[in-house]
Amino acid sequence: MVFLALLALAAPARALSIHVTPDGAGDGSEADPGNLESALAAAAPGDTVWLHEGSYGDVILRGEDLVVSAADGEDVRLRTLTIADSTGLVARGFSISLSHAETYESDTMVTVQGSNDGVTVEDCTIFSVPDEVAAGWSATDWAEQPGTAMSSRAPGTQFLRNRIRNVTHGISIAHDSPNARVAGNVIDGFSRDGLRGIGEYGVFEGNTVMNAYDVDDHHDDFFQSWSVGEDGSPGTGVIRGVVLRGNLFIGFTDPDRPFAGAAQGIGCFDGFYEGWIVENNVILVNHWHGITFLGARDVRIVNNTVLDVQRGERPGPPWIDVSSHKDGTPSEDIVIRNNLVETITLEAEGSVEDHNLRFTDPDALFVDAAAFDLRLREGSEAIDTGSADLAPALDFAGIPRPQGAGVDVGAFEWHDGSATAADAGPVASADAGASADAGASADAGAGGSTPAAATTDGCGCATGAGPSATLPTLVVLGLLGRARRRRKNPRRGERRR
Repeated sequence: MVFLALLALAAPARALSIHVTPDGAGDGSEADPGNLESALAAAAPGDTVWLHEGSYGDVILRGEDLVVSAADGEDVRLRTLTIADSTGLVARGFSISLSHAETYESDTMVTVQGSNDGVTVEDCTIFSVPDEVAAGWSATDWAEQPGTAMSSRAPGTQFLRNRIRNVTHGISIAHDSPNARVAGNVIDGFSRDGLRGIGEYGVFEGNTVMNAYDVDDHHDDFFQSWSVGEDGSPGTGVIRGVVLRGNLFIGFTDPDRPFAGAAQGIGCFDGFYEGWIVENNVILVNHWHGITFLGARDVRIVNNTVLDVQRGERPGPPWIDVSSHKDGTPSEDIVIRNNLVETITLEAEGSVEDHNLRFTDPDALFVDAAAFDLRLREGSEAIDTGSADLAPALDFAGIPRPQGAGVDVGAFEWHDGSATAADAGPVASADAGASADAGASADAGAGGSTPAAATTDGCGCATGAGPSATLPTLVVLGLLGRARRRRKNPRRGERRR
């Protein structure tokens, strides 16, 4: 084929840009695009394959050190994306939805198979169905219709800045997917678990997960992990070195919507968990389990803010709890420090719990807790009362610590508005979640401009940060834009761990 011959001759000279369309039959130039199958067969390491507007169905990518990207500003639609037999491949900018097919069937929308190493999926919009369809779903629909957004079973996977809506599970990192990085993603609307991290040495940072749907007796979690032993049984192994940093978990943004969920925050119930770091997370859930580890060693839980998203309603309020493994083996060498939370339980050998602030009145601490603005109020008891030992150098918004006489307690460091963020957060792009499209409507907090709260007294976290402010920062500063109404939220009984 002329297309393949031309690419083969050019590949040694320089990296190529290869252009494709769903029905392309040309030489791969921008003027005469080819098809995806031929482009992948001919591409060499360093090349970029540009997909132009259209529907591609179920796509399988294979390649070494390739970039496969939607062309700038073009609507590239996939039903599912599978990456196989690849090293260093980057997939970018697609709209991936089960609703992009004529016939709807539940499925996993992004699958990174175990034959890969170091692949990245970034800046995609992933949704089971558009919001207007999900709004009419029954509890049974929410339990059975959505698909899982993203799943990996390969080492070194990166899922970055993806916008995910209306799914069962959001992002799942399996036990055979070590060294994963899950950063800057937005998950809005899930009926099982928002994030799952089963692989060792994974990093989960700067993600926003919100709006759990409570539709059955599954115990839903914003983040869940469990160990896997040699026989595959949960709770019989060890998971080492996971980092949970700067994530925002919000149980529901509107308690009056159907199936407003009582999902657990960070639920690690089947240890052992060894060498974990849990810091700078903001957790607003309507459940007892804010941060829970059953069976942990050398784990530090530092500078987190944990708050009940619906005070006075069961279940809750959320706690921080580190206790023995379910088989009775004690936890050990735990540090719980500088956290804002109502209740702490620490039952572990050789462990410390200090400089935490247990509170009963959030209005005395935060700028506007009812509107999800958890910056510290000027004069708050949490200011300058933390410990610098093991405190993260930056706060949730990237503001350096300390800003006063000492480190503050909780995820936010108070300042007079003059401080600026030291970096752009865990991901480089400022565009994470900023666009509203078929699967991500802005009215639910997935996009918009910096709110007025960012320029008020107090933390002033967005002041001077400009476009580098991460989406979690914008959300917590009041991007959701509505105070929550109190109501009795009927439950279907106690939730199991």
